[in-house]
Amino acid sequence: MALTGSIEKGLWRTHQFNKVEQFVFCLPEQGWALYEELLANSEGILHALELPYRVIEICTGDLAVWKARSHDLEVWRPTTKAYGEVMSLSNCTTFQAEDWAYVSCAGIKSGHGGIRSISTALPSSRMHGWHS
Repeated sequence: MALTGSIEKGLWRTHQFNKVEQFVFCLPEQGWALYEELLANSEGILHALELPYRVIEICTGDLAVWKARSHDLEVWRPTTKAYGEVMSLSNCTTFQAEDWAYVSCAGIKSGHGGIRSISTALPSSRMHGWHS
């Protein structure tokens, strides 16, 4: 009997999943505080759902060039006896703003245009495939 795919039951085995993306547009000096707030909010959701979870900080060598810091949040999956990612969080500092050429409206009106920081949290609905 083949076991191919047996540890990929539920949503982890699908080719499509829905997710919610949160973006924070802020001044560069506010970026890190808001990143910590998004991380705390993400942990709060898992805590409120009483799910066993862990937070993994991604090694800088594994980060994409545009990410200054990134975390994955994983929940324990009893069916596979392993953790599986359900949320991720990244701070891209000014990289995306520079790439997308965003300039604040206040900066344009005052003649002092500038790049603003963007932090992103990606809590996803991959949870619905989680079985106890």
